[in-house]
Amino acid sequence: MTNNVISSMTKILLFLMGLSTSFIAQAETVKIGVLAFRSKEATSTRWQPTADYLSKTIGGHTFKMIPMNYPEVDEAVEDNQLDFLLTNSGHYVNLEYRDGITRLATLKKHEQGKNLTHFGGVIFTRADRQDINTLKNLKGKHFMAVGQNSLGGFLVAWEQFYEQNINPFKDFAKLTFNGMPHDNVVLRIKKGEADAGTVRTSVLEQLAQEGKIRLSDFKILTQKYSANFPFIHSTHLYPQWPFSKMSHTSDELAKKVAIALLKMPTDHHAVQEGRYGGWAVPLNYQPIHEMMKKLRTGPYATSENFTWKDVLRKYGKMIAPFFLAVVLIIILNFVTARVNKTLEHEINERKRTEEKLQKANENLQREVEQHKNTLKNLRATQSQLIQSEKMAALGQLVAGIAHEINTPLGAIRSSVGNMSAFLNQTLMQLPAFFYSLSKEQLQYFSALLQRSLQQESTLSVREERKLKRALIRQLEADAIEKTAIIADTLVDMRVYDEIEPFLPLLKVPDNQHILQAAYKLSHLQRSTKTIETAAVRASKVVFALKNYSHYDHAGEPVQTDLTEGIETVLTLYHNQIKQGIEVIKNYAELPPVMCYPDELNQVWTNLIHNALQAMDYKGTLKIDILVKDERVVINITDNGTGIPDEIKPKIFEPFFTTKPQGEGSGLGLDIVRKIIRKHEGEITVDSTPGKTTFSISLPLNL
Repeated sequence: MTNNVISSMTKILLFLMGLSTSFIAQAETVKIGVLAFRSKEATSTRWQPTADYLSKTIGGHTFKMIPMNYPEVDEAVEDNQLDFLLTNSGHYVNLEYRDGITRLATLKKHEQGKNLTHFGGVIFTRADRQDINTLKNLKGKHFMAVGQNSLGGFLVAWEQFYEQNINPFKDFAKLTFNGMPHDNVVLRIKKGEADAGTVRTSVLEQLAQEGKIRLSDFKILTQKYSANFPFIHSTHLYPQWPFSKMSHTSDELAKKVAIALLKMPTDHHAVQEGRYGGWAVPLNYQPIHEMMKKLRTGPYATSENFTWKDVLRKYGKMIAPFFLAVVLIIILNFVTARVNKTLEHEINERKRTEEKLQKANENLQREVEQHKNTLKNLRATQSQLIQSEKMAALGQLVAGIAHEINTPLGAIRSSVGNMSAFLNQTLMQLPAFFYSLSKEQLQYFSALLQRSLQQESTLSVREERKLKRALIRQLEADAIEKTAIIADTLVDMRVYDEIEPFLPLLKVPDNQHILQAAYKLSHLQRSTKTIETAAVRASKVVFALKNYSHYDHAGEPVQTDLTEGIETVLTLYHNQIKQGIEVIKNYAELPPVMCYPDELNQVWTNLIHNALQAMDYKGTLKIDILVKDERVVINITDNGTGIPDEIKPKIFEPFFTTKPQGEGSGLGLDIVRKIIRKHEGEITVDSTPGKTTFSISLPLNL
């Protein structure tokens, strides 16, 4: 009877939840944050028509523009309170780096009758300043700008100073940041309150059109000329504001929004109200990243300087084996060169005289044997070097692997402690507890316990506080006492909505005792699930570590699952990947491949490690495995900065590295190529900014 009642209640709840979900989906509101430079009311008036256009164009959604200042935007993005964002280019780059937002379209700004997708800065002084004609003349002068973090109002000008070896924070007699709007900087320079200054492009022309200045009153420093850009400028040009999506926003909705913006007619009411010229396909904002890296500002404001002592202290144990290997290779190459020289001499001697033929042959045979021994030693050295590289990589991963194992072990210890405490405190009391419940109370108790066990969500502290406050209000409305304690227990059990079926149970005098029993039983069940999950995770890491550290002394090829080797390396790098890397896997079904699995594991280790470093451990790592023409093709792709064209031919050369001293031996890709050639395979690289792919082709059978 009890099971039938519980089953019926469960079906009713699921039906109500389905109706609720359907209703919410129909009434879904899409939130678009927009950076407000002036009043929020003016910003909303300007941009809400664009949101209305999207609501009308994309069915099933209501789009709402929310004006925000800088701190409000940062907090909303971090807490996933927005779906899309419209902000300036410099602010976008910071959020792209920190929160992984993605641009969908670039704003065409309508200025002076032109629709422009780029902007820059103007560096200027008064026309009568004969002592200021170049940027270097600004040293020791008073310089004025809008703000230290303003892209068009200072950073682009700072980049020009940097290229001229000028430090505005040290070389100027005074550096003043006047604040918005840009107009005030121009007017103060005109009054002589500063020697020179910088503003965003089009500001001078706008003020001249309004009759507030004459362009002839000012002198432009390092004026540039760019095709299709009509305004005076002194700096490089960068893309206008991007319209971007949050990392949690669905790609399907983002695609619809991007298409709607790009198709928006230029004479549409929303365009006129927004005072812009439409939208363009998203431009490349990487140059802004590069500029900020150069200036060490924005998300790149901090840097670490290493001395030789720091490098030796941190990496000395790794450098020593590589140094010894390098010395050994140099010695062996020297010996080989000497052997070849002696061999050539003996051959020439044999040609000169027949009398020395026998002696020359004996010497030749002896030198050939020495050469064979040398080659044998070289092969042994190569194998040792591969193993050394593998163990060095493993050494770098030890801290992360220990964390990956300690985390599930800690979860197991905590769960076992909770279970032991529960059993010690409650087990002997359960029969008497259940006997004390009426039949109706037992039904409510069972339903409450089942609801708790069905909830698997994890709540943040902020979410828990919000839910507790809502429950307290509901419980107070139903005249239930000690609402704070009851609300706290219910939220801990993950029972925080639709609690009406349990109100009769909460109104009994002994409600807290009953709630505690339900809480402890549900917590016991969750603890067993936690132990199971943690044990599987720890077992997986230990298995991967065992497979990776195994060394095959037989030296013979064996049939191996290549996918298993790649998964082993990904497991070992999980601690480095889980924070900011999205891994996309496209694995075809493979037959066992005849290969040297230990050596191929070193290939996957080097390529995956290099990809993670190229992305600075933030980005997308894509691994494709397919079979083509009786060969296995493995593509490892990252969206890092790419490999410059001038160094692509050198990356497989021994001892060539782009990493700082102490962080790479320059042997990694050389070893990779030797291993692939040993397998009668090929390795190629294709790299452009934002996409680098290493492609390995191996025969199915050696």
